[in-house]
Amino acid sequence: PFTMNTGRIRDQWHTMTRTGKSARLSAHIAEPFAEIHPRDAIETGISSAGLVEIESPHGKAVVRALVTDRQARGGIFAPMHWNDQFAAKARIDAMVAPITDPFSGQPASKNVAVAVRPFRATHYGFAVSAVKPATPDAGYWALAKAVGGWRLELAFSEAIEDWVSWCRAVFAIPDEIEPLGYADRQSGDL
Repeated sequence: PFTMNTGRIRDQWHTMTRTGKSARLSAHIAEPFAEIHPRDAIETGISSAGLVEIESPHGKAVVRALVTDRQARGGIFAPMHWNDQFAAKARIDAMVAPITDPFSGQPASKNVAVAVRPFRATHYGFAVSAVKPATPDAGYWALAKAVGGWRLELAFSEAIEDWVSWCRAVFAIPDEIEPLGYADRQSGDL
């Protein structure tokens, strides 16, 4: 029921092959997002800054919701910059038809019909690391360069059984270092 328009944002260029390595450029907007009108967000159960799943006949993406009246009703805007190096399931170009203009070769990547719904996460996380983390096994993740390292937003659609092992793998924590964590089984807080 929505039309998704794709395009650029101020601080990124193409698929972030160079701009994604800049802490200064990543500081402005660190995660993939979709702008949606407030009334459309209410009608679809999408909360501001919540995660949304966008689906077209060609693919799916999971991005952060930016609820704003700058966006017209019935439409959403999603930037095309994020790729598999900087986010999970955020390749907006994979959602548009693989059609190009026969003369210029320009892809028809400006709009596509999509469905939008909340992404149901069971756990959320945020990490800062001096070294670039490995690609995490998570329903949603977005990696951004930060001053002195990297920042990582996370959301999980399923519980992780062994958080210590998961963190060791993603953040390359050596065996001689004991990770510290907090878990409250009654509230579910980790």
